[in-house]
Amino acid sequence: MNFITVEKTAVIAILTVVCLTGCVLFENVVRKGFSEEDLIAPLPYKAQNTQKKPAGNYFMPLSYSYNISWEMMPLYAHYQGAFMAEIENTGTHTLFIYGFALKIGDEEQKGRWNSGKEIPPGKNESFICSFTCPAGGNYTYYHGVYFMAGTDGKWHDYGLKYVSEGRTLEVKKYGVAYYTPHKNYYRYFDRINRLVDPAEPALRNQVREITEDYGTVYNIAQVCAIFDWIYL
Repeated sequence: MNFITVEKTAVIAILTVVCLTGCVLFENVVRKGFSEEDLIAPLPYKAQNTQKKPAGNYFMPLSYSYNISWEMMPLYAHYQGAFMAEIENTGTHTLFIYGFALKIGDEEQKGRWNSGKEIPPGKNESFICSFTCPAGGNYTYYHGVYFMAGTDGKWHDYGLKYVSEGRTLEVKKYGVAYYTPHKNYYRYFDRINRLVDPAEPALRNQVREITEDYGTVYNIAQVCAIFDWIYL
């Protein structure tokens, strides 16, 4: 009888350990995952200081002069690339920038909008634009700008004009992607969700401090800012 009692005690202890570690054989561990209705996709980030494009209401050309400089980010074949451009208005009329174009080799990509940035004489503005990279290799490329020149409510629309000077860039070939799939046990997510209260004032204040430079609407730039704050 003593042996049977010890054996039962050992079995109970093992079952207790199994339950505590989550490896419960008699539990149905297959649970419905998240659906699209459970998730809220962040909006694309849009600069807040853009203005509505004015009407091109003046037929006669107005003089213009500007300096443009730009910097390309690292580029990888068939992925999204980006460049940052800065335009200084060196003329006597106000400029309105409402789009960019990029000619890489034989391919041309254009983007123009119903909004943009106004640049008074002597001032400058910066822009960030994305584009799709071609296959890997070295290319000659040209920048183009959609712009208007105006004064006293009169605007002449010049449309797209390319910068005459071409430059070279390298699009790097992207190696074959590989990854190891991992699975996270749902109990961990459930526990975190129980412990974290999104309405907690201290938490909301911290989030507001991290994301205050990226608008008030939930967008991908806010997500990236929070990610950087956690991991950097």
